[in-house]
Amino acid sequence: MRRSEMPIVRWFAIIIIDMFRSLPLVTTLFTAAVVLLLFLPSWLEGDKFWWVIFGFALFFACYQAIPKGQFEAVKAHEPQTFEAEP
Repeated sequence: MRRSEMPIVRWFAIIIIDMFRSLPLVTTLFTAAVVLLLFLPSWLEGDKFWWVIFGFALFFACYQAIPKGQFEAVKAHEPQTFEAEP
């Protein structure tokens, strides 16, 4: 999503990814397990365990988003395949 052609989607992804990368994991887990449940309707609350899993998934998914320059650098340093001459 970070490299999307649609500007609104790209900027939304950049803001979310940079926000979660700047927060410590403990803050993200506390927000998912306690603070977020204060603002949700009662039928959507569920078990705190699943909200903590959601916090983990969101936190580590933000670290999987690779900026365009880093992706191109990795592609440039891939080992080149060649055939050995007899």
